[in-house]
Amino acid sequence: MKKMLENVLRNYKKNKSVVEMAQARIDAWEAAIKNPEMILEVFSDDKSNNCWMGGSGYTKHSVVENEVIKKLTKCEDENMKKEKYVEILKEYIKREKSKAFMPKLEISQVECMLSSLTNQEKYVVECKYLENMSWGEIEIKINEKYRQKNYITTSGIRKINFMAIDKLIEVLEQVNALKVV
Repeated sequence: MKKMLENVLRNYKKNKSVVEMAQARIDAWEAAIKNPEMILEVFSDDKSNNCWMGGSGYTKHSVVENEVIKKLTKCEDENMKKEKYVEILKEYIKREKSKAFMPKLEISQVECMLSSLTNQEKYVVECKYLENMSWGEIEIKINEKYRQKNYITTSGIRKINFMAIDKLIEVLEQVNALKVV
């Protein structure tokens, strides 16, 4: 359970980026649906218009969608063309929401779990797993942030982390116990 929890914490920022990027695409597609002149821009063959985010081999549309788009560009009826484009965009939105569902759920669960920790425990966990900081870096940061009478050493920080992870595992176990009932 500990390794799984640490992996979930380490993936938090990546998942947050995935969800934010998906939401940006959804927002753009919804704006295109509301603003018909934008629709043609989304489906443009102009290479300067293509989205850069997919890396090499990235295509804006599937093979089937490309065939539909080719036929639509030849279509003379502008209203029918826009209606079909709207249907395609709605399908994109549906697909994007589906892809973002699990990462969004994980983000929410991590945030809920972290709220069960003290500020100091939460800070250590965020530094270690979300920011991927070394114990030495955390030692410097925590002593700057929580100026205390007693300096917190790396071994003290590891102890705080150990206790925090145990608390988070307890929370997970309680949630899992609720599922069984």
